[in-house]
Amino acid sequence: MSWPLRGSASTTFRAPAPGLVSTGCNNGVRVLGSAYRAFQSCGNPDLKPEKADTFNVGAILEIGGFTATLDYFNFKFKDEITEESGGRLYATMFPGGSNANCGNPAFAELQARLTFAGACGAANVARLRSFTINGPNTKTSGLEFRAQYDWDGWFEGRWAVGGEATYLIEYKRGATSLLGTDIAISPAEDRAGLSELVNEFFSYSQLRANGFLAFNRGPLSVRWQTRYAEGTSPAFGAPLFVTVPNPSAPSGRDLVPVGKSKDFWQHDLVARWEAPWDTTITASVQNVFDTDPPYVASQYNYDYTNGNPLGRVFEVGFKKRF
Repeated sequence: MSWPLRGSASTTFRAPAPGLVSTGCNNGVRVLGSAYRAFQSCGNPDLKPEKADTFNVGAILEIGGFTATLDYFNFKFKDEITEESGGRLYATMFPGGSNANCGNPAFAELQARLTFAGACGAANVARLRSFTINGPNTKTSGLEFRAQYDWDGWFEGRWAVGGEATYLIEYKRGATSLLGTDIAISPAEDRAGLSELVNEFFSYSQLRANGFLAFNRGPLSVRWQTRYAEGTSPAFGAPLFVTVPNPSAPSGRDLVPVGKSKDFWQHDLVARWEAPWDTTITASVQNVFDTDPPYVASQYNYDYTNGNPLGRVFEVGFKKRF
């Protein structure tokens, strides 16, 4: 038996791409207030490089045919290069869909970002402008685990069973303010287990895992593999929120997330045969049980970072080496 330890630490930075420090804007559309509206994404000549400090520590266990690893990782980002969220700009200007902030001097800079088809109002927004900014500090940490056991056994073949998993302990981001102002457009939050796939395009399942069972005998190998992603809850500003009265809140109401999406499972079967004459034949059935991806609010009505929109898929491959 052996139990070696390992670890590393580093620091790095990421400079903004040339297009992000320009003064130009890109035109598009975003879902704002449950409707598609014109949206401008603009550069920022004052952007600073994003910096990161990272470290990880881990251990390896080896006993006969069994091998396992466990690692802890910790990343700290400073001056994260990101874009002001259109959904959160809209939600800050029109809390709970109300027009309470229209004409409010404290929100004048935010109101100036919007173009209205008529008077200031949630229903009259024709266009919203956002900028690339150096966002809040972010800290993320988690655990990664991997285990595998190999043995010679049934049907005179060699077997292997194993799996790997990542558990996200935290993904904490500080509060974000409108560029050049003190107007808070999003509170500090822990994004672990949350998603927002309409305006900010992120999804952080708290637990992800893969497992497999493999059989090898001579030129034939067969592998069953399973992929798992835990469901997520809607982050602040995501569409799946309801308004709840709260007399102590500035707007008189709170936005409360509705529900957590279902977990996603996918099972695949892959066979490979090293045939004569330097030929390899592969056959696979992906998504064996024809599982649909769980519903999540997005342009496609599912979490495209976790789920698979394809049903059961059969594939056959042929390779000849010369």
